[in-house]
Amino acid sequence: TAMAAQEAAAAASSSSQQGAAAKSQGAPTAGSNSRTGSSAPGPAGSGAATAPAPPVDPKKVDKAERFKVKGNEFYTAGKYADAFTEYTKAINMHPTNPVYYNNRAMACIRLFRFEQAEDDCNRALKFPDLSDKDKVKALLRRAPPREGLG
Repeated sequence: TAMAAQEAAAAASSSSQQGAAAKSQGAPTAGSNSRTGSSAPGPAGSGAATAPAPPVDPKKVDKAERFKVKGNEFYTAGKYADAFTEYTKAINMHPTNPVYYNNRAMACIRLFRFEQAEDDCNRALKFPDLSDKDKVKALLRRAPPREGLG
């Protein structure tokens, strides 16, 4: 049993060293978040390796958030076309945030733009770091457009 303990310790040490080597080479690790720059941001592609995207300009992120907040205000007021426009501006400013696609999908549903709503939901679902909460929203928002498209 002492031999088994030594072998387990050696295996753990080897695994730890491999993990450190992967981190030093910029390889994504468990728990990495693509929006923080630790791996390639944006929606998952066809499975082919992609080069890491440049970091997002914090000024653009702030501006995109302001567009989203304004879109939310329009949406709450029932001004869905204006909300759609603001969410589109947010996407143009920061296209790697799936929340903007989810929000624009909801505005599209209210405007009976079902094909675009479904497209936006599908885009949101392709983000590898999509939270469970946002995944559920995208899936639920994708259902009415599919029903409307028949």
